[in-house]
Amino acid sequence: MYHVTRACDIPSILVTGLEPRIGQRSQEFGEKLPAVYAFPTMFDCHTALSQWLGEWFCDLEEEEGYEIPLAIVEFDPSDLVQLPQEVAFEARFVSTVPPSALRAILSELEFEKRSEAALKKLAAAAEAQANAA
Repeated sequence: MYHVTRACDIPSILVTGLEPRIGQRSQEFGEKLPAVYAFPTMFDCHTALSQWLGEWFCDLEEEEGYEIPLAIVEFDPSDLVQLPQEVAFEARFVSTVPPSALRAILSELEFEKRSEAALKKLAAAAEAQANAA
């Protein structure tokens, strides 16, 4: 799972984990239940950052008047209470993701490089499969 957050929140996350909350974006959408929001795949996270979620953070930067560095937290969802998925590209957890479940913390640039490399591998595999057919 992949969770996008402000980079300045990482020190706290390393101590307490990812805690279910109703954050600023959730408030704007009228969410009532605190949750940790995550993307099930690297591709889902990459797509969100390059589209709607990235646009939301850009708008927030304009409002606040400064750049907001982002970090992507990769975690293991085993043993966590997950709500039923309302959409395929998003998962919601009502339990805290403990620090022990964190697998990687990446800057936005590091994540971009990893996801681009993974997408290139997928494209190459699809092309090889198509050529073999």
